[in-house]
Amino acid sequence: MAASLPTNPIPDRLEPNTPSPTVTPISTVTKSTINADATELTPLSLGNISANMPPDTVPNLNIVTLPLEWQFLSPVYTKYVDVFGVNLFATENTSQSKILHASSILAEYLDNDENGVPANPAVVKVLVDSNASVVMFATEEDAEVAEHLLPEKYHDMLDRGELRTQDLHGEETNPPISDGGFDASLEEILHLITSVG
Repeated sequence: MAASLPTNPIPDRLEPNTPSPTVTPISTVTKSTINADATELTPLSLGNISANMPPDTVPNLNIVTLPLEWQFLSPVYTKYVDVFGVNLFATENTSQSKILHASSILAEYLDNDENGVPANPAVVKVLVDSNASVVMFATEEDAEVAEHLLPEKYHDMLDRGELRTQDLHGEETNPPISDGGFDASLEEILHLITSVG
């Protein structure tokens, strides 16, 4: 039985004579910082951002530990980034530079003019409602080992369509141009957005 995507009540475009959403440029946003000795972020100062999105959706692209709701994934994933409410989980062996690069790609796809507001809030809403997640592993071998360590709850959520994932390996993310490698994060993250959102 094929899983169906949730319906989306937000229209793709505004009807004539409908006012545009209010948008505050990202320049008014104060980025949060992470304490090197702690795993908690200082809160964002968001100003007045709205485009049918909650005000806490401006991505800060900081790597933190798993939020409480995702702690059940801690046997495999220890690093986490929230990008407009879309999850990026990564294993301990995945380098921070690869995680930050993938987070940046995801943020740029969702907010292509980089004004701090998703270009299409309807797409982001579907992604968030579906628990769309990039799952990062250092290598393909890392992914194979992790598959056996993921708890039953994870597999149940996938089976019920309560979690949608796309894997990405650090070794294929932003390889040196001199090696002639293709940055697979461009393709894999786009797969997640187009297949879920």
